[in-house]
Amino acid sequence: MTTKVGPSVLANTTVTAGTYGGPSVSASFTVDNQGRLTFAGNNTSIAATTTTNIAGGGASKIPYNTAADTTSFITAPTISNTYLGWNGTNFAWFSTTGPQGSTGSQGATGSTGPQGATGSTGPQGATGPQGYQGPTGATGPQGYQGVAGSTSYQASSINTGSYSITESGGNLLIKYGTTTIVTIDSSGNITANKVSATGS
Repeated sequence: MTTKVGPSVLANTTVTAGTYGGPSVSASFTVDNQGRLTFAGNNTSIAATTTTNIAGGGASKIPYNTAADTTSFITAPTISNTYLGWNGTNFAWFSTTGPQGSTGSQGATGSTGPQGATGSTGPQGATGPQGYQGPTGATGPQGYQGVAGSTSYQASSINTGSYSITESGGNLLIKYGTTTIVTIDSSGNITANKVSATGS
């Protein structure tokens, strides 16, 4: 058999009837071994600004605390390929490309290349203008008078004892006695004949 206990049978507790807890407070309860509430109250340890700050952010914004119980919001980036980072003071958006690095040091000087081939000789330059005529030199001293030459003789032959020189037919003949030993023609050609006899 089941016995039901209605509200009129239950004795009142010391707990005040009402609603506990809310947006700015938290509720606190005490329960005895029979499951009855023996205490109900509100705590004021939750700051009202926490819920208010989070709710104040706009769409597509990221919340973060700039101080205790103080929330700020980061607006979404306006360009693609960016990331959220710390710039030393605040959070900010950075490009994935990153800033340009500093210029590196200059490389070592390359070795001297091979000497080029010798160029061909250029064309000969044009002949320069003729120079001015120099002044006329002074007249030199008169030379000494030469020695008077001896008188020349014209002869058809010359005799020297055993030898003779004669002209015949345009040739000059040198003879030993009556034998011709040398002939010189008008072109200067010389013909010599061997002589085996000796004269006195």
